[in-house]
Amino acid sequence: GDPYGALTAIDPRNGRIRAMVGGRNYWVPRSVDRYAKVNLATGGSTGRQAGSAFKPFALVAALESGIPPTQTYPASSTRTFTQPPCGSPESPWHVENYEGSGYGSMSVESATVNSVNVVYAQIIEDVGPERVVEVARRMGIRSKLRPYCSSVLGTNEVNTMEMASAFGTLATIGKHVRPQSIVRIENARGKVLYEPKVKREQVLDPAVAYTANNILRGVVSGGTGTAANIGRPQAGKTGTAQMWRDAWYVG
Repeated sequence: GDPYGALTAIDPRNGRIRAMVGGRNYWVPRSVDRYAKVNLATGGSTGRQAGSAFKPFALVAALESGIPPTQTYPASSTRTFTQPPCGSPESPWHVENYEGSGYGSMSVESATVNSVNVVYAQIIEDVGPERVVEVARRMGIRSKLRPYCSSVLGTNEVNTMEMASAFGTLATIGKHVRPQSIVRIENARGKVLYEPKVKREQVLDPAVAYTANNILRGVVSGGTGTAANIGRPQAGKTGTAQMWRDAWYVG
């Protein structure tokens, strides 16, 4: 009965969806499986919380803002923000690292590899939540995003198709291509009636995308994503949503 899973695989060079798994079995009755007629890969009606898989958008925003991978931040186990944009004396924002781990101080690169919430909360405080949301949209996220500081910890709902598309922008060193589900349409005689044009848009500085890729390689080679290591160069990010309701890997 649980858990459910979904997957989308996209060729980032042309946007073609190569594989999509939307759940267990679309055709079983809803009385048997409440998600039977829902394509979980495209989010159903709301999508799923991204968890820390959203952090690469903040990483790109930081790099674009001139914050280098070597910049260090305090990395205590918890931190409370009481000043705008992330909090106020009346409504403080409490952030805690996974399993309450504390690290002293940590660089942006190490905080990405080890997915340290307290450091990323400070990063979004520095660059602003609006900037992080703008980067996510530029890279390919189409779901409605709320520009809150908590978005860096993945409180916004997204789906596997747009996350694959957005991470593909890093794979192409900054070029984004919208997802394509149709290769071409032919009539009965083989005449092509429709064939989508591939439009590649340079949405990130290549140097920023290259740097982000190198950092995200460390996630797989020695960070939170080592279970995804298939013996070849790979960049990616794990994510766990609140209360462990959703688990992600995007690579």
